[in-house]
Amino acid sequence: MSASIYSPSSSTIYQMASLFLGATDFQASGTATLTRTAKGNWNWAVGNSETVYLAAALKTILRDYISSVVNYSYTGTKQAPLSLKTVTAYYSIGTADATTLTVGITDTAYPASGTATAPTSITDLLAATALTKTHATDMYAVQVTPTNTALLPNASDELIAEIEVVTPGTGTFVFYGLLLQLEYNV
Repeated sequence: MSASIYSPSSSTIYQMASLFLGATDFQASGTATLTRTAKGNWNWAVGNSETVYLAAALKTILRDYISSVVNYSYTGTKQAPLSLKTVTAYYSIGTADATTLTVGITDTAYPASGTATAPTSITDLLAATALTKTHATDMYAVQVTPTNTALLPNASDELIAEIEVVTPGTGTFVFYGLLLQLEYNV
């Protein structure tokens, strides 16, 4: 879904759009199983007593997305950067409350060749934000708003969306995806 907003002070039209990152866009570090529960319904299932990180590399996904939605007809280049307005996590927690559950988005800058071996900076576009950890019968859709909305990294950077979950001895967790609400200028 897309909506236009006109800003008289800048003569710019802002487009709002949504991008859903499903379970298949993520990779797991820790014990988690990518599961198909029904046609078109994929999720990451995490059993009890586990610490799992689910990560999605956003750089290529966003570059492809921009190519499909930005109107290049006027100057041949995009008019302004893409910015992140909200992130909504879709998940469920069964049997017992999760011990830890966070969502975050980081932009990591790497040094030039022949320099330091560690990343030169790691910027939180969405700092690790606690999500609702209470077990429930129904799925959660928890929306958070980032404080840093600069989203497109430099060519040498890495942009990662990350979910961290720690389940207790009797708890389970199922992750369905993240919905990114984006804004860009045309």
